[in-house]
Amino acid sequence: MKYFLILILLSFVSNTFCASLIVTNGGEGLLVRILNEDKSIWIDTGSLNKIRSNLDKIKKNKEPYPSDIFLTHLHPDHASGIFELIEKNPDINIYDNCMPNINVKDGEIVRWTNDLLLAHEKRTCINNQSKFFFDDVKIEVLWPTGNFKSKNHNLYSLVLKISKNSKSVLIMGDAPKEAEKWLIKNKLSSLENINVLIVGHHGSDSASSEDFLEIVSPDIAVVSVEKQNVRGYPSKKTIKNLMHNINEVWVTGWDGDFYYDL
Repeated sequence: MKYFLILILLSFVSNTFCASLIVTNGGEGLLVRILNEDKSIWIDTGSLNKIRSNLDKIKKNKEPYPSDIFLTHLHPDHASGIFELIEKNPDINIYDNCMPNINVKDGEIVRWTNDLLLAHEKRTCINNQSKFFFDDVKIEVLWPTGNFKSKNHNLYSLVLKISKNSKSVLIMGDAPKEAEKWLIKNKLSSLENINVLIVGHHGSDSASSEDFLEIVSPDIAVVSVEKQNVRGYPSKKTIKNLMHNINEVWVTGWDGDFYYDL
């Protein structure tokens, strides 16, 4: 399955950040970068087969390796690049949901990734009470709670809200409708005034309920998915729901790269 690359690029202007959000074709995997002149923060790594080419790109651009990384969950398209990142920066700070009892039934790559994280000294377990500030950019964890009742990795995918001044981007990771219901009940105020929604699970039927979209009501919804991918994402039902509730819907596989200034 092919996915896409999300970048959030930041630079100093008059002691404040000037930020742009770019959604572009990154092959297999999801990657979010927050970058200023001397520090880089990532959300997810992209897939293992793309991490080296992505690292080559940032090296060519003279960008720093990330000092901090948030892993939404340990599926390979989101987290398998952590092996390369730790090799580049052994002191990297890693934040994830710390799902317990991962074993061979979760898949070998997921198990290997978890084993690596268990041995990493600078790993922090986070949940819906966690907030982080990187200069004037706020990263707020909205989900999960840290109470794991199943081994469904998508269900417990981090949902992150990135805010700067009056603008906010909601990144749903692979969180499904069940997580959306919890957010509506417990984090309603955090779902207000969202400018850009990065649609959950690449536009599959498992996410983006009509109730959720009506409440979030972003200016723009972005679906990161490759045209003619093997899973048939995004679903026709999801696109219909998006177009019914949101003024602008951008699908990278159809519309190309997406740019947004924060």
